[in-house]
Amino acid sequence: MPPELLDKINAGLAGEAVPDVKILSVVEDPDLVFEGEVVYGSIAFIDGMLVLILEDGSVVVLKDLDGRDYAIEPVADNLSRKQIVILEDDGNATSIGQGSSGEELAVSNLDPLFGLPINLLLPPTDYPIIPQRDRDFAADNGAFSDVSIVELSPTTSAETDAPVSLRLADFVRITTNTEGGEDIDTVTLTITDLPAGTTSTAGTLSAASDGTLTLDFTGDGAAWDALTLTFPADFSSASRSDIASGPMSGTISVLTTLDGTASLDFPVTLLAEADIALDGPGSLALAETDAPLDFRPADALLPRASDIDGSESITQVTLSLPDLPPGTLYSTDNGASFRAAGTEFTLTLAEYQAMIIRLPADFSTQNPPSSLSGLLTATTNEGGFIEGPINISVTFELDVDLSAPAVITGTEDSNGVDGSGVTVDLGIAVAATDQDGSEDGTTVEIAFTGLPPGALVNGGTLDPATGIWTGSMAEANALGVFLPGDFSGSVTAVI
Repeated sequence: MPPELLDKINAGLAGEAVPDVKILSVVEDPDLVFEGEVVYGSIAFIDGMLVLILEDGSVVVLKDLDGRDYAIEPVADNLSRKQIVILEDDGNATSIGQGSSGEELAVSNLDPLFGLPINLLLPPTDYPIIPQRDRDFAADNGAFSDVSIVELSPTTSAETDAPVSLRLADFVRITTNTEGGEDIDTVTLTITDLPAGTTSTAGTLSAASDGTLTLDFTGDGAAWDALTLTFPADFSSASRSDIASGPMSGTISVLTTLDGTASLDFPVTLLAEADIALDGPGSLALAETDAPLDFRPADALLPRASDIDGSESITQVTLSLPDLPPGTLYSTDNGASFRAAGTEFTLTLAEYQAMIIRLPADFSTQNPPSSLSGLLTATTNEGGFIEGPINISVTFELDVDLSAPAVITGTEDSNGVDGSGVTVDLGIAVAATDQDGSEDGTTVEIAFTGLPPGALVNGGTLDPATGIWTGSMAEANALGVFLPGDFSGSVTAVI
């Protein structure tokens, strides 16, 4: 110890007020507390007294220690202050200083000169003050562990119609103190809830009781860097058919060549892809009947979830047919019951498959001309959406009763005097028999052959050049033909 420092200590022990020297006594002082940090390696014992050199150059001297062990620990409410705790023979501390929550560190009197009186003839012991940084790093020259695991981005991809591969190191990065010579020694990885059919370039896949797989991997840095998982086609963690939907769980830990460790929990997610299609021709061609006409829209278009693993399902089907005629009924239980139909239907897939639409008797889209077209839309639990046009055509059936005499005989000029001509009642009976009234406007056409010039009719329209008569059913029922005077011969008519 430098002579000038020793002089200061002796002056302080003699009761003088010496700057930067604090004298404490185990016997006299209830609180063995001082301010500052002890210089590493500077603790000394002089004649049974503990001498501490602090970083600010000041000195703390503890007398009356009498060879007892002690500990230096921070004061609980002020970590910049330190207290000296005297240890009993059983290793327990006697609370002399202020209370502390810090960890106690037992220090033994290891100075070979402990207990010897000060001898000025002995050379002084020099305690050089070592800079803080050198004290921290001189032992390993910077070879300290600095390992971390970070998730560069969410470990996420998206379902496709083909297998999907994930190289995990693209998402999770391990960094070490490479400048200090630290390398990855061992990487340990576990991922649970993987779907059946998953493969891995390394590690072991084991099956759980629910059919899912667990990956256990242990390898070095190169093996981790190459580790790739491949998921089966159409798999999505957002829509699973084996277990509850949700991310798979990954846990990774690393041990380095400098015994550094780090760990990270991270989710693995595969987003859903919409897999939905419409099957069917998109149209139905029907024929009018005298009874109600049933048809199934599913025979024209049927939505289908097209993913391979079966995790995707149709959640809603909407059918819009804005031109359904009045009196239309529909059923969603395969015809067990019917109710009045609107123009738009929101159904489950099962209801749509069992749907029957019942058109009223004698309805057709040809007479009168009309449209029975609409739109079918469907959605899935994975956000899939599809729509397609649907068209229903119904050809008409003639619902008209017609009768007329096969031969009608008249007498020349029977209307009166010679040359007055003759009027012949054709005796036609025509009537529409459809129930919906769509054929009430039926037009009757008669083709005459052999009509003489001057022939007239009492209703409808006669084209003398062609001999074609047209008119309504009522006009046909009352139709009579006037043949001019002095005419005799045959006239034929085709109705």
